[in-house]
Amino acid sequence: PSSLHSKARQNNVAKIAMTAKKDYYELLDVPRTASKDEIKRAYRRIALKTHPDVSSAPDARQRFAEIVEAYEILYDEKRRSAYDLKSNRNSNRSYNQYSTSQNRSSYRRSDEPTRDSINDSFSKIFGDVIVGLASGAMSSGGIVTDFIEFLESQMEGLSSGQELEDLIGGGSLSELKAEAESTRSLTKQIKVKLIEVGDECLKAERLADQTKGQSEVKDIEELERRMEIMDRAAGLRAKYDGLKSFLRKAEVRLKRIEQKIDTFKSERYEEDKTRNKFKKLSVEKDLDELKRKMGYK
Repeated sequence: PSSLHSKARQNNVAKIAMTAKKDYYELLDVPRTASKDEIKRAYRRIALKTHPDVSSAPDARQRFAEIVEAYEILYDEKRRSAYDLKSNRNSNRSYNQYSTSQNRSSYRRSDEPTRDSINDSFSKIFGDVIVGLASGAMSSGGIVTDFIEFLESQMEGLSSGQELEDLIGGGSLSELKAEAESTRSLTKQIKVKLIEVGDECLKAERLADQTKGQSEVKDIEELERRMEIMDRAAGLRAKYDGLKSFLRKAEVRLKRIEQKIDTFKSERYEEDKTRNKFKKLSVEKDLDELKRKMGYK
């Protein structure tokens, strides 16, 4: 059992080491100085394009698992700090590889962390997260089971909250435009799913109505069958109502962002108008001065 446990642990460390080679910041297309809000917005933007229920790419599940993995690590401050520390160590090691491995081992202090000890530490911190996400993403019952569940995970603070207020109050025009595009994509995906679920819901409710008009139940199997039909109809109705709520939140967010973009454009237009006005006055003043010097009235 101990050897099996050791082998399993080595396999986990190997998986972690492979994962660690990926740059999580590059996966989410954010700078290393990105805030938590910027990381969350980047994750939502990319995940909307890579989720297996949306993307037809053959590697969609694996790609989405990588995106989720990057988000889970970078959004958590403790895990992000540990990841940054490991990345810096690896960078320093690559930079200092000017001597032979034997010389390095001769002069290494006994208390200096080795590659194995760093990987082992990384495994302790990230093992459950990364291995769990990887196995979940590749299985039918994991994190990729339902696009609606993913949408639900993105609704908190979408139409209200500090993240949106900070974006509206301090975001640049380019940031606002990028988030507007992302929110339009989110709205589009919700509408697609709303139609899909709504159609299933109508069919299920028609079947449920037919079930209500059937003769009395005579055995437990028939009762369970009818109850399953009723439960499915109720579940689909709840999903449909939930999606409508999601859509309202996405539309509110989009409207506020677009209003801010319009304000930006309006302010810029007024600034340009004022600048041109002063420029024109300056030119006219210079022209009058030139006429005076040339003896013109």
